[in-house]
Amino acid sequence: MKILVGLGNPGKKYRNSRHNLGFLVIDKISKEKNIPVNKKKFSSLIGESRLFREKVLLIKPQTYMNISGQAVKSAVSKTKVNLDNLLVICDDVNLPQGVIRIRPSGSAGGHKGLKSIIESLKTEDFPRLRIGIGTERGQQNEDLTSYVLKPLGKKNKDILNQALEKAKDTSYLWLKGNITACMNKFNIKANGT
Repeated sequence: MKILVGLGNPGKKYRNSRHNLGFLVIDKISKEKNIPVNKKKFSSLIGESRLFREKVLLIKPQTYMNISGQAVKSAVSKTKVNLDNLLVICDDVNLPQGVIRIRPSGSAGGHKGLKSIIESLKTEDFPRLRIGIGTERGQQNEDLTSYVLKPLGKKNKDILNQALEKAKDTSYLWLKGNITACMNKFNIKANGT
């Protein structure tokens, strides 16, 4: 079994915010592969299916971003999945807008959802797929919360829609079992090199 967890905040208010890119990737996969993500389990909305000969669980935690670890820990504990088979998808202000990065492990990098998961699982050793949202020029730390929760504008939406497509394709390649291939194909710099 493999688990894809998209991080975000539940509710219409946050639906199209930068902080909900993880949810939006899960929604893309759900729609394209016809996997409804509507069952309530693990303090999350989940969908189950088989993709690429693999049993797959799609998860959207409903605990709010800052305590995502509770939902992820519940899913990992109950399914007994190996952490190598867990991919967490989230936004990242430290990456330029539209750039994606997949890594087999790493720190939270200031992301409160990842921090919660690391604290709950008591390890940094799980794959994560980060989608760059950058920050606006002159953005101050105290404004970061409003920045990540603000709805996407038209210009940002176009760039991030392309990133969501790449993130979806990266997720598919990861499901086929090769994180190294994902890193080689998708971890490119903003200028395309």
